[in-house]
Amino acid sequence: MPTPDLALAAFSTGVTSIQLLIKIIRTTQQVKRLKAECEEVRTIASILHELLDANEEVLKDEKTATQLNGVLLEVLKFTAQCSGSNLVNRAWEVIWKHKLPGLLKEMMTWVVLLNTGTAVSTRFALLKLDTKTNDSRTQQKKDMGTILEKLQILDELRKNQEEEKAPQLRVDFPEQDLRLQVTKESEKLLSGSLVDADYGITKVICEPVKEDLMKYGEKGPRHILIYAKLCANTLVHPFYGIAQRFNQRWIVMKDLRQCTSLRDRMQYSKMPESLVDRISIAYDIARTIEYLHSVEILVKRLSDTTIILSRENNAVIPYLTNLDRARLFMENTSGGAYDVRFEAPEFQKLPHQQHSIYTDIWSLGILVWQCVSGTFPFNSPNEVIEGPEAE
Repeated sequence: MPTPDLALAAFSTGVTSIQLLIKIIRTTQQVKRLKAECEEVRTIASILHELLDANEEVLKDEKTATQLNGVLLEVLKFTAQCSGSNLVNRAWEVIWKHKLPGLLKEMMTWVVLLNTGTAVSTRFALLKLDTKTNDSRTQQKKDMGTILEKLQILDELRKNQEEEKAPQLRVDFPEQDLRLQVTKESEKLLSGSLVDADYGITKVICEPVKEDLMKYGEKGPRHILIYAKLCANTLVHPFYGIAQRFNQRWIVMKDLRQCTSLRDRMQYSKMPESLVDRISIAYDIARTIEYLHSVEILVKRLSDTTIILSRENNAVIPYLTNLDRARLFMENTSGGAYDVRFEAPEFQKLPHQQHSIYTDIWSLGILVWQCVSGTFPFNSPNEVIEGPEAE
């Protein structure tokens, strides 16, 4: 009688993705060990089976079908070995419990790809995303929402690079919308309050939309669309939409003018005394940077002056500001200035200074140290040194 490995080798020649999924589903029903893991495999395989039936055209490309089949063959190997108790031992279980999560992420990536009807060319961007699998359906739904949001951001960034025509800028708060109540402080600033069903009354400021930028390469509206999606998933300066007031359009943002920067809080010893609270601030900052990196955005000028701390619901919330200077991973820019206190030492020595994910992480490391230790890692905390950027 052939072993599961030999049977699998014979089965793997010339089979379709649908056949592999059917085999996976049937094999998981015969398992004798690791039943919880196989149940999760069967659930995802069943979803993939249904989606492939409805999206056959996605696998017309032979290379794409080969990529999916490679993942499914590895999953099938797991289920086949699970079904044969004579092959299951402690060492094998340990190996597969380390390998299986990665395969499940691959399968969930294909679920998203097929579920959104996205072009196959975006799969490589999808594979960079951290898709979690969990027994909880609620958690799976949340994780799916996260990856869909990231996919939309990546698609918008791609369209921006390729200079595809951007959509029209939508006005969220028309002239007579009573939710937004503002007065004119100056020609370039409105202030007031926004009534939101979920968050109550929020103090806001409004700055004029740069209409010339909206026309330049038709990228302006897409920049705002991308920022709105980032704002919904990270702790960047909260953005609420576009308003029409005084015969022009305005960007509506949270009013942080009464809040202080991380640098000022530390300088005047106003950081939370609790170590847990300081770690929480550091974690929130790191989580925001991680999300931005996952959608290929560099912060570039991260420092304690761009982190604004706001007290909300008895907690200190850090907001990352000045993201108008952020750039894509592969985008070269010029001009501007940076805070050399937060730059990696090797950055200063590069013949062609170019920021990267690593320079962001260096800056983040300094910020985390500041938050947790409550001290400045510099000789002179009061001196902000800026240098010309050579990118």
